[in-house]
Amino acid sequence: MEKIIERKKTVKITEEYLDKYIAHLKMVYSEWEAENAEWLDKTEKVIEKVVGELEDAGSLQPYREVA
Repeated sequence: MEKIIERKKTVKITEEYLDKYIAHLKMVYSEWEAENAEWLDKTEKVIEKVVGELEDAGSLQPYREVA
């Protein structure tokens, strides 16, 4: 039989640490975005095309009214 042990741990995170972590995440995302700019552009164009076709067909109308 499997024994389950429950532990509670309180972790204190400083604002300075969070600021550094957020800055790091932004840097990593910026690098990823730069490396994948062509893919992102192509994906955006495909999405715009599909949304345009759906709007022309009236398929998005119920969603537009709610939003």
